[in-house]
Amino acid sequence: MKRPIESQLLVRGLNGRTTCLQLNSSTVRASELKAKLEVLHCVPSACQRIICGTKDIGEDGILSADASGNFPSCSVLLRLRGGKGGFGSLLRGSAKSGKHVENNDACRDLSGRRLRHVNAEKKLNTWADDEKEREIEKVAHAHLKKLQAQEKKEREDKEMENLFSKEVKDNEDKLAKSMEVGLMQAKMKRKELNATVNAQVKRQKFGWDLGDLSDSDSDDEDAEEGVGAGPSGAAAASGGAGMKTTTVAGDVKG
Repeated sequence: MKRPIESQLLVRGLNGRTTCLQLNSSTVRASELKAKLEVLHCVPSACQRIICGTKDIGEDGILSADASGNFPSCSVLLRLRGGKGGFGSLLRGSAKSGKHVENNDACRDLSGRRLRHVNAEKKLNTWADDEKEREIEKVAHAHLKKLQAQEKKEREDKEMENLFSKEVKDNEDKLAKSMEVGLMQAKMKRKELNATVNAQVKRQKFGWDLGDLSDSDSDDEDAEEGVGAGPSGAAAASGGAGMKTTTVAGDVKG
């Protein structure tokens, strides 16, 4: 009697572990394989999906072993209820709208890394390479700032010096004018004082007073009137004049 051929089928379960199934034939139906997996993993066959490589094995699908008696490895997945559809129409509508997504940071490169992580690493490397240039720019900026502060201080000092010089000149002009006015007023007061002193000296020297001068003037007028009236008036006038002269002479002698 011919001995049946024993073949092996490697199946990856839902828990991630691989199970080796021993089969007595070189072919197996998907329904039979699901029944065995239901016993092993306690998952109903209606909820199972058999994936061989990239191909989904249906209920009527058959798996065949190669010449050495080995089946291709399979994976068991769960069936999920689908939506109402329409995703394809949404994609076609977005393509027609002309809006293209430029942010691909969530995508991955061939090594499995996120593009945003790769870009961030590139930026960090560039920032580290430019550190010396940043230090030079910082020193140059500080030097320029210092020069600007010095120029500003010199400009302010020059403005203050010009303002001080202008104020000094204005004060000198005002002082000169006030001194000139003061000297003129003092000169006028001195003239007035000298005139007053001279008048007092003359009065003390000759014993004259303004009242006496006015009386003499009135007597001279009376004498002139008497001469014009006649001999008696002339005599009276001459007598009066003689008396006045004698009085003045007496005062001078005294």
